Amino acid sequence: DRKLHIKELVFAVHPVADEAVAELRAGRDFDAMVAELAGRQDVAVHDLGWVVWKDLGRDVANIVFRLARGEVSDVVPGGDGYHVFYIAEDETFGLSIELVSIRSKRFVEAMEKERLIEEEEDELSRLYDVEYNDKGLAAGLRTFQTAFGGGRPADSLISCVIATYTDGEVRVADLFTTYYSLPARSRPYVGDYNALKEFAVEIMMPKLEALAGYAMGLDRLRSVAWAGKNAREEFLVGLMESHFRNQVEVTEDDLVDYYNEHRDAIRTSGAYRASRILVESKADAREALRQIRSGRDFGEVAAELSLDTRTAEGGGALGFVNFGIVASYDSVVRTLSVGEVSDPFTTTSGVEIIKLDELVESVHLSFEEARESIVEFVTNTKANDLLAEWVTSKKDEVGFWIDEDLLRRVALPRPVYMERAPESEDEDEKT
Repeated sequence: DRKLHIKELVFAVHPVADEAVAELRAGRDFDAMVAELAGRQDVAVHDLGWVVWKDLGRDVANIVFRLARGEVSDVVPGGDGYHVFYIAEDETFGLSIELVSIRSKRFVEAMEKERLIEEEEDELSRLYDVEYNDKGLAAGLRTFQTAFGGGRPADSLISCVIATYTDGEVRVADLFTTYYSLPARSRPYVGDYNALKEFAVEIMMPKLEALAGYAMGLDRLRSVAWAGKNAREEFLVGLMESHFRNQVEVTEDDLVDYYNEHRDAIRTSGAYRASRILVESKADAREALRQIRSGRDFGEVAAELSLDTRTAEGGGALGFVNFGIVASYDSVVRTLSVGEVSDPFTTTSGVEIIKLDELVESVHLSFEEARESIVEFVTNTKANDLLAEWVTSKKDEVGFWIDEDLLRRVALPRPVYMERAPESEDEDEKT
C-alpha cells in the first residue's frame, strides 16, 4: 500500500493560496516558502507526518492520492481556510510500484465518476420541488361540478395550473383525466373542495409527480433506484413466501404432534400492571423511594417527580404490560409481590422505580386454544423448508458455490471501536 509524508499550508485568503500554488508549481522550494511565511498571521503550516492514504478522510484521500512526491495540490477550501497539500515523501509497501500505479489510476477514475454522479444527483434533486396552487384546485372543483351536472367545463378552467415544478406544471386537465381513468367503482367522491383536494394530494398528485419525476430523469437517482430495488425485493420475497405456503399441506397429525412436543411452552406470556417513576439520577430515585417508604402515596410522588409526563398525570400508571415486551421491567417485576415497590434501577430512559399493582400469571393453552397459532407456525416452517430446498436447487443449477479456502485467507479490516469514557460514580454512592 502507499504511505505519504504530507505537509500542509492553510491560507486565510484564497488569492494568496493560488499564488503560492503557482509559485510551487513553477519550481519554488516548499521548505523555502515555509521559511518565508513563518510568523505570518494569515498562514498556518502543518506537518501531518507519515500517513497511509486510505486512513485519510475521503475528501483528502481523493486529493492527495493522485499526487507524486514533490507535487502540490490545488487549493482546497475548508472550514478553517484554504488548504494546500504537499507530498514531501512517499513509499509503498506490500504491493509493487506498477500495481500501486494501477490502483491509483483506478481510484482517481472512481472518485471522478463519483463526483460526476453526485453533481448530477444534486442537479436532479433540485428539480423535484413541487408547489401546489389552491386557485388551481378551486378551478378543478368547478370543473368537476360542471361535469357532474352534465355540462362541458370551460377551457379556461381545464387549463388552470394545480401544481408546478422546475421543468413543468400539472393542470386541471391532468386531474380530470386521472379521475376518469379510474374504474367507475374506484372513483372517490369529489363533490366538495376538501374531497377534491384529498383526491388531488393523496391519489392523483403522487401519480403525476412520479410521472414528472421519470420525465425529468429522477429515476436515475441512486436513492430512487435503491428504494425501488428494496421495494421489489420485499414484494417478491412476500410473493415467494406466499407461493410456498400455498404448496404446503398441514395435517391434523402435524398439529397434534407439534402441540405434544411443545406442550410446556404453549402458554400465555403472562402480564402485569405496574406504575413508574422516572428520574435523572440515583440520588433523585432514592429521594422518591424515601418519600414512598415514609408513607407518601406512590401516585403523588410520581405526579410530582417523574419525568415521564404522560404517565405522571395518572400517578405513574403504565397499564398492563405483557412479559417479554420490556426486559428491564420483567426482571424487576419477577422479584416483587403485588403492592411492592422496587429499588432504583437504570434503563435507557434514566433511573426508575416501579410498583407492581397486579400480576396475571402465565397459563397453559389447550390444543383448541392454541390451534390457530400452531397452524400458522407449522405452515410457515414447512414453507421455509420448501423455500430453502428451492434455493439450494437453484444454486446447483447455476453452479453457485463458495470457495471456503479462499474465504479463510481473506484479511478483513480490523474494526474501529469508539472509546467510551468511564462513567463517573454518583457522588451519593461514594459516601
